[in-house]
Amino acid sequence: MSQRLLTTQRPNIIFIILESFTAKFVGCLGGEPGVTPNLDKIAKEGMLFTHIYASGERSEKGLVALLSGYPTQTTISIIKSPSKTEGLPHLNRILKQQGYHSSYYYGGELAFANIKSYLLNAGYDRLVSKYDFDKKDYIQNGVFMIMCC
Repeated sequence: MSQRLLTTQRPNIIFIILESFTAKFVGCLGGEPGVTPNLDKIAKEGMLFTHIYASGERSEKGLVALLSGYPTQTTISIIKSPSKTEGLPHLNRILKQQGYHSSYYYGGELAFANIKSYLLNAGYDRLVSKYDFDKKDYIQNGVFMIMCC
């Protein structure tokens, strides 16, 4: 017998990837209260995965691990080879088959580490980078990534 986790047939899905961050400052993960009130609010309203970690010492390796389930390679990142990333499984493709539309928001430059090519191969409907934000709103020392469908 299976147990139903969701209360709606077709939920909005927001997958937030925190880069160079620590759970010590995220309230909903048992960290310092009050530092991440909006993230804590979103976590209460939805489903929070508390034991999901990316493998790899580099952003692009962790990204491929999280979104494609591809294990980290020690000397090279598969994301550097677009012909190889075309064949990887991808969370976005599964959601597209279910009729979802997708956007990927990245607070940095999508050209970094060939991330844009990887995302295009995955079939995202919309890519947004730091260049799509007003300069006054962009924080130079903090990069965040959000994938939502």
